[in-house]
Amino acid sequence: MEVLNKEVLERALRPLNGSLKNRRFYPPGHPSITNTLKDAYNRITAILERENPLLLGRVNDILVFGHHSFLDPTYRDILECLQRRGIEGVSFAKGLTFEEFSSFIDILYSDRDFEVDELRRELIKRSILHVTIRFLPVGNKYLEVYQRAVDTVKKTMEEIRLGVLPKTEAVMEIVEDMTELVLEDKNAMIGLTMIKDYDNYLFTHSVNVAILSIALGDELGLDRSSLHQIGLAALLHDIGKTGVGEDIIKKPDRLSDEEWERIKEHPIIGFRIMEKMESMPSLPPRITLEHHLGYDMKGYPRIEVNKPHPYSMIVTICDTYDAITTLRPYQRPVDPLTGINRMKSMANRLLDPELLKTFVNMLGLYPVGTLVRLNTNEIGVIVKVNPLDNTKPVVKVIFDRSGKRLKKPQLLDLSLARSGVAIVASVDPLSKNIDVGEYLKEMEGS
Repeated sequence: MEVLNKEVLERALRPLNGSLKNRRFYPPGHPSITNTLKDAYNRITAILERENPLLLGRVNDILVFGHHSFLDPTYRDILECLQRRGIEGVSFAKGLTFEEFSSFIDILYSDRDFEVDELRRELIKRSILHVTIRFLPVGNKYLEVYQRAVDTVKKTMEEIRLGVLPKTEAVMEIVEDMTELVLEDKNAMIGLTMIKDYDNYLFTHSVNVAILSIALGDELGLDRSSLHQIGLAALLHDIGKTGVGEDIIKKPDRLSDEEWERIKEHPIIGFRIMEKMESMPSLPPRITLEHHLGYDMKGYPRIEVNKPHPYSMIVTICDTYDAITTLRPYQRPVDPLTGINRMKSMANRLLDPELLKTFVNMLGLYPVGTLVRLNTNEIGVIVKVNPLDNTKPVVKVIFDRSGKRLKKPQLLDLSLARSGVAIVASVDPLSKNIDVGEYLKEMEGS
């Protein structure tokens, strides 16, 4: 993907910052505000012809626009508005109208304090359809590493499509960071695997599988070197799909026999790419080659091995779990609890039964990300498993007893809760219009 020239981006930032700055001195509708806003809009829509979507965001006190960072205090008005709202990122999409853009800037600068859900409803109310706001907690190192991992996978796959062999060091570095955080707080990292970015499924899926694989490896007592190799293979397990047409990968309908045969080539393609990558250990390419082979060896590709490597089976389990709990064009997702029960029927066929038992124990009776109803009629998301009693996890309560959605979710540790509070059933997140990933993003490591 083309990286935009920084000067092109600055030519859009200057009038945008000016329109916000002028609001301190002029009333709404004044030409000094309107003219600079129109200038900013015209430049942003021109950029969207080349880069769609276009991100405007911040990392602490650094403004980020497109793929460039801006330390210049010239743009402090933009940065201050984002900080005041607690907004980490704003994504503009092609099709943005001036009315949407102007209305969004009005919201950004207004004195009104919006809660997260209130601000999103305000965007919908004003028919602002081409602006997406991302609320992420400042200083959440778990989320920062997660996003860097997504960016690393995306960049790696883009390089492969362009015929450039990716650098192994960059992937190794992010895998080491992910491993450190999994070892520091497994619940926080597993919680982030419930982030489901449907438009970037291939990238987030790869990161989710890597996190789960590292966590499962740790649960098995493997050393750090082994965890790094498993994580490296898991993060790159689907890079072979760069050699399969996007029309097949993203096809919303049932695949033809010919298309399915093309899909089945991706482990071999991935293996060949990884073997060529400089400084790549020998085991990760093998894991990538075998991740669809299956415990009973009846999967694909057909290769001459006595049995799959145990680490390959770790990635297979985690790949399966993330795939069936994610919405895709041809598949409705299932909740984590249903996903686990479905996987149990795959034991001794696709999945190693002993590894699956360890995986289930790691996730708990109610895995992180499960939406549950309590016997008080409250509804919440499981955010932390209790290793001493898997029936009493920590729940982030979203709906109160009357069914009203809480403005500020409340944490409830069932092991410490008032007597008699218990989980009675899992709840389909889609039935409540809940994206559980949004609530798990706000978790902080304990």
